[in-house]
Amino acid sequence: MVVIDNIIEKNIQDNIENTMLWSNFPWFFIKDATNTFENKQQRPCFKHMFVKDKKINSDYIQLINPILQNCFKKLNNDFKTISQIRSFLQLPLSKDFVDNESYDTPHIDLDIPHYVFLYYVKDSDGDTIFFNNKDELKITKKITPKKGTAVIFDGNTWHTAEQANKDIRCVINIDVVK
Repeated sequence: MVVIDNIIEKNIQDNIENTMLWSNFPWFFIKDATNTFENKQQRPCFKHMFVKDKKINSDYIQLINPILQNCFKKLNNDFKTISQIRSFLQLPLSKDFVDNESYDTPHIDLDIPHYVFLYYVKDSDGDTIFFNNKDELKITKKITPKKGTAVIFDGNTWHTAEQANKDIRCVINIDVVK
């Protein structure tokens, strides 16, 4: 796992944040942030698909290019096919709504070998949580969202998001495969 502060220049960070959060960016409501079939939490959020099934799905793809270029420079192997690029916007939820579970359902993004580039659009609460494995789910690391930071990790690492309760949480999630 690699954590890189300021993966892109400050003016580009600001442009991404302003475009995604303070303009008419097309967000789409989904009833659960992790979208897993066994998930019973049903924590709503908004989603935007930049790339779906390895095909460009958004007119806003140019926003992602600087993040991609700099993440690929850090990843010195052949994981360079973009499978999907998604963004999630999670609003703070009442503790009553989340049933005493502080984090969303642990998951992996794809069932094939891949890497994840996770980019934080803005500072917020709602840490990203990493676990040792699916069965034990012992927390091994937490990362607090910090604008301009990218986390690059093996996609087979079980992870999730802690529920934000003070501010909106916005990430860009990029899955790359061989």
